[in-house]
Amino acid sequence: MRNFTFLFCLTVFCLFSISSNAQVVNNITQTTSHPNLQDAITNATAGDELNIVAGTFTEAGQIVIDKNLIIRGAGIASTILQTDQNTGTSADSRGWWLVNAGISLTLSDLTLDGSGFLIWQGIRHIGSGGSVDNVRFTNIKYNESGPTYQGTGIAIFGSGPVNVSNSIFDEIGRIGTHYFGASVSGSVYSNNTYTGKGAGDHLDYALDINNGAQITVSDNTITNNLGFASSDGSKSAGIIVGTFLGAGTMATITGNIITNNQCGIAVGFDASDASTVVANNNDVSNNVIAGISNTSTTNSVDGTLNWWGKRSGPSGAEPGSGSGVDENVVACPWLTGPPPSSATSCDPFIEVPTLSQWGLIILALLLMNFGVLYIKQLTVLPMQRV
Repeated sequence: MRNFTFLFCLTVFCLFSISSNAQVVNNITQTTSHPNLQDAITNATAGDELNIVAGTFTEAGQIVIDKNLIIRGAGIASTILQTDQNTGTSADSRGWWLVNAGISLTLSDLTLDGSGFLIWQGIRHIGSGGSVDNVRFTNIKYNESGPTYQGTGIAIFGSGPVNVSNSIFDEIGRIGTHYFGASVSGSVYSNNTYTGKGAGDHLDYALDINNGAQITVSDNTITNNLGFASSDGSKSAGIIVGTFLGAGTMATITGNIITNNQCGIAVGFDASDASTVVANNNDVSNNVIAGISNTSTTNSVDGTLNWWGKRSGPSGAEPGSGSGVDENVVACPWLTGPPPSSATSCDPFIEVPTLSQWGLIILALLLMNFGVLYIKQLTVLPMQRV
């Protein structure tokens, strides 16, 4: 019995030791293995590729990228990284991940999950460029319902373009991806999905493009950004573009589905905004306030060739019945069906009723006709008696 007990304890100890020393990150370039990501980064050289195995792993503290690296997971649903602490609220401490100045990061095929902690920025990217592909950002929040209303998936304001593609953003405190500054111009944001938190005391913006950034936005799906901030009345939007923090901001927005938000594309912060925005071939239907809004009184937005949800085109500054459009947004011609519809118009079509609507119309007419006959009978019969 003593021998059995000894062997059992030895087996448990060995299994625990193996588990505790598990190598979860493989440096493909150096053919080395490491127990966690930060250790792998510390021991890597510039240009190395680090592969993280499948599983859910908690990384201690801030992840600092201080050399050019390629970091890949085993898949967006297979490799899940979590943290063990809140981020800070100022400067570089805001980032769960920090990409240092002059550094390029290529990141793909994993999930960053901030569950259980206050995360101001999932990735704070002040580097020289790179890309983020097939990455999920979830539960990146910092008091999302006040007082701070913060939480940004990726904050990009370094010295080069960072492309974001094929990624998923959900349960984000405020902004999915923030492009800030002329130095990040040339970045492409494509084929991503952003799902907002719905109605409530919070904010959602899939994209914030500001301070001179010039960005291409294509083939994304942005929905459910319906919140308001009770502190100041700010409203959510699919995409916001502005020059309030710096001149020269430009956005080319094409082929996107931007629906069921407070505002689809919100351009400007005040009447003097000078953003250059071309938004074509998008679905901006079913947005509460407007499909495209523009605060500028002097600068116009090219909002032509979009689907507003009705063949008659946008409401508001145009005579249609679709999602609204502001003054200083050129909406004509618009698409008469969802993209990639090629039919365009500037005429406020009378909407053709559906079959079920026709049925109701016919029933109403029959009832009206029956009512008229019945009234006639009531009025004629007594006269005949006289």
